[in-house]
Amino acid sequence: MFLADDHGWQQLTEVTMKKAEELGCRVYLNTECGHSTFSVNQGIRRFKIYPELNVKIVVHYYAKRIREGRLKPSSAWNTDRKMRFTVQDPCNQVRKEYGDVYADDLRFVVKACVGKDNFIDMTPNKSNNYCCGGGGG
Repeated sequence: MFLADDHGWQQLTEVTMKKAEELGCRVYLNTECGHSTFSVNQGIRRFKIYPELNVKIVVHYYAKRIREGRLKPSSAWNTDRKMRFTVQDPCNQVRKEYGDVYADDLRFVVKACVGKDNFIDMTPNKSNNYCCGGGGG
């Protein structure tokens, strides 16, 4: 996709989805990598691949499990340290795919891990955040 190799992109997407289905997966769980998520989702659409599974992002699962009380991260390690953290919103996931809902879940997870008072948001943020250029931008 990012190298203008449509044949390679299609082949990789098809093989990945097929293998996940052969393994009996119901969900293709992607990491925080915005480029991978965008490439898989766009490949499915562009090449009309109809997998028998859903493509999801792990951050949504983290947020859901924390809200349900099934995952219990602790920010106690940072109570005295008061280390500050922020989030670089992955543009391919936030701007091009899932919007500010994803950005909100990402912040929720980070705050649960480092402490709400130790999180400092960038300006601009979420859908308006600057791209890191990590994908060759």
